[in-house]
Amino acid sequence: MKEDAFKITTDETWHAQFTYDTLKQVERRTGVPTHMPETPQFVESLDRIHRRIDPDLRGIDELVFAVVSETLISNMLAEIPRDERLPVSVRELVADHAEDEGKHHAYFSSLLEYVGT
Repeated sequence: MKEDAFKITTDETWHAQFTYDTLKQVERRTGVPTHMPETPQFVESLDRIHRRIDPDLRGIDELVFAVVSETLISNMLAEIPRDERLPVSVRELVADHAEDEGKHHAYFSSLLEYVGT
């Protein structure tokens, strides 16, 4: 499982990089700048939750967030490649991302079973 976790970390770094690159391409092509918050609102919410958790349990909140976000994103990404309103290049990029996230979904599902035992 540790080896697979390292692979997921590599995948997620790549996802962040190509997402950033895609945003920059859209900015250049459209002339419309993106406005990203300094810190996403969900990170601030998670920080508040983390501070309220019993210190002996800290870390489990971060694991649960990873499991939930990785399993939810799989379902969302599966729909986008079928949306013919989007350019083919975007649909192909998201399809590739969705394939990775499907693997991550399987990993996190098995991780929950492991942690639950």
